[in-house]
Amino acid sequence: NRPSGIYITVQDITEQKLKNKALKESEHQFNLIADSIDAMVSYVDSDLIYRYVNRRYEEFYKKSKDQLIGRKVADTIPDNGFKVVKPYIEQALNGKSVSFETTIPNNSVHRRHVLVNHIPDFDDEGNVKGFFVLLNDVSEQRDMERALIGHETQLKKAHENAAIGTWEFDINKQACFFSEASKQIFDISDIETYDRDLILSRVHP
Repeated sequence: NRPSGIYITVQDITEQKLKNKALKESEHQFNLIADSIDAMVSYVDSDLIYRYVNRRYEEFYKKSKDQLIGRKVADTIPDNGFKVVKPYIEQALNGKSVSFETTIPNNSVHRRHVLVNHIPDFDDEGNVKGFFVLLNDVSEQRDMERALIGHETQLKKAHENAAIGTWEFDINKQACFFSEASKQIFDISDIETYDRDLILSRVHP
């Protein structure tokens, strides 16, 4: 019953080792790039489970990668945020790239206005295996736009109350734009745009 010998098998795994090394280097480079940009980046599989989030994503939701990766999207977005994005997620899972703006909570006092892109990821057979999420916080830009509109509205009301006429000339359109008070002062009709020569003809020399 004593063994008379042994069989030895040898397999060359050099190519596999090189592939694994290249994959790790590629992942490392991707992480460096993803963490260096200001946008929030994540990857969600077809079961709606986070498989990757970058540094900005952690900061935005105030959660670590360990608290996000491996968890359902619906369990990580506070309040009713998932209901807001669910229709767009379904489009991505159907193979359609989607871009939209919305407001979502991020575990802070205020809701944030974001620009979101969902990019589907396909396997070799053309099936959707997940999607990338590129999310930009545009809250400050939208706040500035609303503030600017508010200031313009207030200025317009102030001019109307003081019966001050204003007009401006658009170089690109080669047209003048008049406030209501200006139309009354220059005795012109309710049309909004005029040739510059018209306003010059109504100004006292």
